Amino acid sequence: MSRLVILVIAGFCSTFLPLCEMYTFRIEPLRTSVMEGETVTLVCEIANTLDDEEYILIWKKDETTIAQEHSVLGPTIQVGHHIESDLVRTTSGFMYVLKINPVTVSDAGVYTCLAEERMKVRTSSKHASLIVNQLPGSQYPKCLTEKDGGFPEGEEVTLTCVSEIVTPPVTLQWTRNEQVVPSIIEKDLQNSLIKTHYTFVPNPDDNGDRFMCTMTSSAIKSKSPQCDLTPLVVLHKPIITIRRYSDVIYVGKESVYICESTANPTSTTYKWNVSSQLTSKVVIDDNTYQILRLLNPSLSDEGCMLTCVATNSMGTSSSSVTLHLQEEESDSHQEELTTGGVYDNNKGHFLGVPVVVAVIGLTGAFVFFLFLAITPVCYCCLCGRPPRLSPNETVIHQDMYSDPKDFHALQQVQTSDDVAHWMRSVASQVPEDCDVHYSEIDGRPMSFKFPKCSCV
Repeated sequence: MSRLVILVIAGFCSTFLPLCEMYTFRIEPLRTSVMEGETVTLVCEIANTLDDEEYILIWKKDETTIAQEHSVLGPTIQVGHHIESDLVRTTSGFMYVLKINPVTVSDAGVYTCLAEERMKVRTSSKHASLIVNQLPGSQYPKCLTEKDGGFPEGEEVTLTCVSEIVTPPVTLQWTRNEQVVPSIIEKDLQNSLIKTHYTFVPNPDDNGDRFMCTMTSSAIKSKSPQCDLTPLVVLHKPIITIRRYSDVIYVGKESVYICESTANPTSTTYKWNVSSQLTSKVVIDDNTYQILRLLNPSLSDEGCMLTCVATNSMGTSSSSVTLHLQEEESDSHQEELTTGGVYDNNKGHFLGVPVVVAVIGLTGAFVFFLFLAITPVCYCCLCGRPPRLSPNETVIHQDMYSDPKDFHALQQVQTSDDVAHWMRSVASQVPEDCDVHYSEIDGRPMSFKFPKCSCV
């Protein structure tokens, strides 16, 4: 009985050999990660196949057949505008190659190689994932604002940075004056966009701030792309400052006030509001109404207010000062102020004219005596003349040598007013047993002249 079973199995296998023999994959596709636009090649190779067999090799992506052909009869075929498949005979079997060029985002997925005969799948390879890394377009990131131009003071402003949703995902980060600021991330799946929002309320101190958005990703190998906005412009109503030339207001003395403002856009009108009792004492000096002169104030004006009002297209602002008056110290002090004098910063009051005259006189006398003392010294040091000799006087020379051999001496050289008054004789002492020849030094006077004195 057992022998009969063996014969039946043997006959069945001889008739249906292809179904009994299982194909195996010597090479299977591998998990691959590429950048969009590059080329990728997936390979599978079948071992222990027979030359006279007809079978089909198939490539599937996410359970969808994208390429197939016969082992021997099928030539290279084009299965898509950027996908090619090719069957190559090797020494150990058949290799089925799938080439994608260029790779697009839609090519990402799970790929499987299968061997099939008579419409029945014999075996399949391991699943291999194809990951397509993508970079956003060159136009990203984009920095957007709600409006062009300036932003009104006190109104909420939102800045938006936009990029594409890709794999691997990108990160967008806002910075303000190179400092990272918190932001909110939004994904617009319908348009495949990712957005980062930064919201703040501007004030005049924010004018000129700079904002930048940086995009980072593990797929970006070079410098991270950035976008930025023009420096922030804050529109605000005038900020007023009232300037005055003196901190102290004296009774009966004129006081000047200047109204200044910073605004964007610039202030268009200025106006002064004063207490009714000051109306007759106020003079506006210029066409812009920024300069106010207060004439002849009195103690009754104490506590009165001067108010400057400035207006631009963003609104109106005002600022006020309160008058605090003081009386002069004394009548004598007033007389000094009116008759003239010099202000003493150390003592805090004016010096009268007699004191000034006395100081100037003492200074002049000191300079005159100093001049008299220096003049003789200057004359002696810089303009002195050497002593003059009469024709009968002789200059006494120091005896540097004694008893010259021939006892000859140079004749005295006549002097004049224009040349040096004496000449120096030169001699040498030598042994008596030496025969030495002597020659006299030329006795002509040198042409050196003393400069004429130019001092007074």
